[in-house]
Amino acid sequence: MPDVDLTDKQAAVDYLKKKAEPLHDEWRKENAMHNFNRVYRKSLWTGNQPVKFTFADWKTDKQADKKQAAEIGNRAWTLAKMIAGGQNMNVYFSGDPGTGKTSLALAMVDKIRNESGKTALFVSTDALAELYDRRFDDKATQNRLYELIDLMQGNRQLKIDPVDVLVLDDFGTEGGMRTDTKSQVRVDMQKGLFSVADARFGKFTTIVTTNNKTSELQEMYNEKLLSRLITRNPEHRLTFNGMVDVRASMI
Repeated sequence: MPDVDLTDKQAAVDYLKKKAEPLHDEWRKENAMHNFNRVYRKSLWTGNQPVKFTFADWKTDKQADKKQAAEIGNRAWTLAKMIAGGQNMNVYFSGDPGTGKTSLALAMVDKIRNESGKTALFVSTDALAELYDRRFDDKATQNRLYELIDLMQGNRQLKIDPVDVLVLDDFGTEGGMRTDTKSQVRVDMQKGLFSVADARFGKFTTIVTTNNKTSELQEMYNEKLLSRLITRNPEHRLTFNGMVDVRASMI
């Protein structure tokens, strides 16, 4: 028998609420995970190959500069903790190819997923450029592009909220490899990404990874777009030069 006077209506209500709290908490967690998975499975991956990575996979002993590797990992972990706790920010990972930028961006998403009810989406900008190239070829490609744009920036008419955390991976690759002469990214993609960046700025979290220097990105993109994507806050900028990548594994 419960240790409460069930003839006292308010006491009985309070007792039942307290008993139900663990069930409500469990339901909220399950609902948040379901919502995360529903959105995240719509991510756009290079080669259509989903990958995963956690902070446990970031092995500093495999790096030549263990101190730098530990610092980068700790800073990314701290940023993920802040985002999971409710802060919104832009995060900028830059450095040479294959140094772990994508891996730690994925680790941040994993931590945010486990510690909050936030939604997330991973978008390879190189693969996004391919959708723009092929969007008039068939209706399915066009619909896929519009679906991603709606998820990135939201669509009030369709009652679609922007994802809480957006990863734009390999930003700048669509403008040419680092050994190539840089060219401006096609105008329709620039306009689309500007709309996304403008809708998200200051309200949601966007994580950008790039192999390019800022000066190279300025050759490819409009400055108004870059100012909304690339944070100037040094605490939110991580440089990966000198790191050896522990490759993310396929899901």
